Amino acid sequence: MRKLLYLFLLIALLILIQIPVSAQYKEQGFTIGVEGGGLIGINEAKDHPIRAMGRMDFGFPILDRLQGSIGAGSARVAGSIGTADEFSSDLVPVDFRFRLALLSTSRVIFYGYGGAGWVHYSLNAAYPATRDPNLGLGGWTGFIPFGIGFLFRADEHWSFRLDGGDNYTFSDALNPVLSAAGSSDQNDSYGTFAVGASYSVGRSNKDADGDGLRDKLEKQLGTNSKNVDTDGDRLADGEEYNHYKTDPSKGDTDNDGLGDGEEVLVFKTNPLNVDSDDDGLKDGEEISSYKTDPLQTDTDGDGLKDGDEVLTYKTSPNNADFDGDGLKDGEEVNSYKTHALTDDTDGGKVSDGVEVARGTDPLNPEDDLAKEEPKVEVLKVEKGQAIILEGIVFQTASSEILPASKEILMKAYNTLDQNSDIEVEIQGHTDNVGKHDYNTTLSQSRADAVKSWLVNAGISTNRITTEGFSFDKPLATNDTPEGRQQNRRIEFLRTQ
Repeated sequence: MRKLLYLFLLIALLILIQIPVSAQYKEQGFTIGVEGGGLIGINEAKDHPIRAMGRMDFGFPILDRLQGSIGAGSARVAGSIGTADEFSSDLVPVDFRFRLALLSTSRVIFYGYGGAGWVHYSLNAAYPATRDPNLGLGGWTGFIPFGIGFLFRADEHWSFRLDGGDNYTFSDALNPVLSAAGSSDQNDSYGTFAVGASYSVGRSNKDADGDGLRDKLEKQLGTNSKNVDTDGDRLADGEEYNHYKTDPSKGDTDNDGLGDGEEVLVFKTNPLNVDSDDDGLKDGEEISSYKTDPLQTDTDGDGLKDGDEVLTYKTSPNNADFDGDGLKDGEEVNSYKTHALTDDTDGGKVSDGVEVARGTDPLNPEDDLAKEEPKVEVLKVEKGQAIILEGIVFQTASSEILPASKEILMKAYNTLDQNSDIEVEIQGHTDNVGKHDYNTTLSQSRADAVKSWLVNAGISTNRITTEGFSFDKPLATNDTPEGRQQNRRIEFLRTQ
């Protein structure tokens, strides 16, 4: 029967150790424990009265779910054969045990134990007449303790336990009674059941939830030593305290409307600064209300901080030109002093952007009406025909053009400027006063002077040629002052 019981216990143990548990023997560290309870002999005696037992042990962690312990105790085993003829033996067991966590929660561990040791037994002076004469009155023998138990963790240091099991010895001498057949035919064992308490020492370094903070420190901080992320902000308590310097018991350390985890992992903002980009808006307001970038002071790049736009100017921090007048909000406020909420600040019927572009004052409605552009006058020229540029006046006996010539020169310029395909020859003519060679030089230099004026005004030099004809091509007689005045002239000949 006993063998069947042992086999059942072994099978149950093998099944239970396959179940993953969250045992915390390592968290307990080293322990000092005492227990007391009852002991009952399992031997040839007919009656098995319960006697007191006590034990003290020292435990130490081996694995997270495995603890070792060294212990010693004191007990008494007794029995009788049904008469007043009773015996008892005093026991002093010393053993090493393993406790294996089979199931556990954060506070309760269901464990199985087993080990080996030596027990000293000593028979009392009064012993039954049926005592085996071959056995001595005391000595040492080996034994194997095994059983199950529960451990309840009351707090960081104190735990309470309840266990029971069998202690199989390698001797029949603990019980001096002969069997019914008159012989000692089996080794003795004794069962125990006990309640006890243990105290954990050196547990200040434990980190029950593995969050990077010791439980002792978590207690000081007010965080949960059994929860990696006490405040539920997606950052482990240890990360918050050691790395980010945030409050691990508060989901939003800086009260900006964003969880610390969101700031660190998603938006890359500073969980310790309510306004990461210093634009006057909380990070949470930027994300949730205004849809602006909490890392950019000026989300739309218009020259105004997001906070200034929202709180002061009432413009949109996501639209660089809120009133659609062609000017950025920052330009209107800082440069032109116009109103960023209306496209025509001066109410003159022309938008601020148009006024700035054309050079009028967007703050003055009187200049909003478009100025009438002066009519551009040009010369009517046909290819192969020469036109006299009447009004070009030179200094006497010189090629210096006098200011009175500007009007006709502008007509010549406008003609060439608006007709890029035209090419011309500037021809110089004189009267017959003076020698021919002198007048040839003078007429050429005057034609060159006109060309230089046009080129300086912006006409390509490749479009203009010049020639001086002296007085070889008069239009009138040189015998009268009037005729000579007509002969002194500049002609504009279209060649292309």
